[in-house]
Parts: sequence; C-alpha cells; structure tokens
Amino acid sequence: MLGAPALNLPLRFSSVFYLGNQVVTDNDGNGRFRIHETNVFFRQTEFRAVSLFVAGLRGESRLCSGNCYRIDGQVAGASGGGTPILFEMARGTIVLDPESANPVSLTNKVLTEGVGQVVEWFGRPVVGGIGREEERRVVEFYVTYVLDAAVTCTLSMDTLDVNNILQLRGNVFGFDVARNRWEVKVAEVRLVSKRERPRRSRRQRGLEAHRGWRSRRSRVRI
Repeated sequence: MLGAPALNLPLRFSSVFYLGNQVVTDNDGNGRFRIHETNVFFRQTEFRAVSLFVAGLRGESRLCSGNCYRIDGQVAGASGGGTPILFEMARGTIVLDPESANPVSLTNKVLTEGVGQVVEWFGRPVVGGIGREEERRVVEFYVTYVLDAAVTCTLSMDTLDVNNILQLRGNVFGFDVARNRWEVKVAEVRLVSKRERPRRSRRQRGLEAHRGWRSRRSRVRI
C-alpha cells in the first residue's frame, strides 16, 4: 500500500498529534525514516502525557515540526525504557489547524486497534472512582486492554478462552511506567479465531457455571 511501511505490527494508533522537534538518527538524519517527537495525553485520576515518536518514510512523508496532523499508523512497543514509535501511513495523514492540538481536547482521544492471542486470564484491582468498579478483563501484548462490564456482557462465554485470537478497539487511557506499556479502555471485541475446546465432564461444566465466567480477566500476547 502506498505510504505504508513494510511492517506487520499488531497495534495501530489513530489520532491528532502536534509534532515537536525532529529526532536526529544514527544516520545523521539520512536514514529511511524522519522521526519527530510528540505526546499522548490521557487522564485517569490525574492528567498525564507520555512521549511518542512519529516516524514518516523519507520521500513520502510531509510531516514537519511545529505542525498538527491526524495520523494513522502501526505502533512499535518500546523496550528497556525506550520511546514507542508510531509509523505513519502517509496516505491517510491530514494537516490540521494547530489549535486542534490543545492537550485538553486530545485527552483520552487516541484510538487503537490490536490483534493478539489470549495466553492466560487473571484479575487486578481497579483504581479510580468511588470504591472499586465491577469486574474487568485485561488483555495485553504491547498494551494492557481493560474491558468493563458494558463490553463483557455482550460477549459469549468462551470469547476470551486461552489461545483464542482477538481483535480489540478502544482508546488509550493510561500508561504503565513500570512495564512500559499502554493501557487501553476497550470499546469493541471481535473473535478472529477460536481454539478447539476439550470435552468437559458434567462436573466440570457445573463448576464453571457456579464460578461464573464474568469473574475472569484475560491477558493477550502477539
């Protein structure tokens, strides 16, 4: 596809970004990509900003420092405390008025889409609000996906079974500094591929029904 790097990453971002300084690469700015600094803004209990690099293909990208754009692209997760990189799909980039880059208006507005395989499910406490919210599910590869009851109640009982392949859409609403991973509030889940379930005894089916499937939460990897 024109304007798309030859990548196949499991996570995509789509949002409005204000571009800061251009980053000088090891090739003294003559590498395959031109890279600019930007930020992702979000709020849970407090307002925060996390650094993100935007990489545009040299010769195709028209990104410039000090301008505002709507950018779509694939995201490479960072490791070792590095900065994640959004690889621009130049064909879909739209130039916007700089006033569109108001941090308040961009808070929790980064749209995401990702695909991954469920490898286990687990629970965790939820921070924010009065007391604890009801059950949530967690899915992750480069990201921790959080699914609340409004989403899980629409899913079949075996959607989040281990080894299933899922496609998830949502909005960035946090960043786990310790693990260097985005946190995404899920709005939509689609089952891409379903594992074969082993036959269960009547006793096992009875125990599962008693425990309740909504008490589970899930982790996903690529």
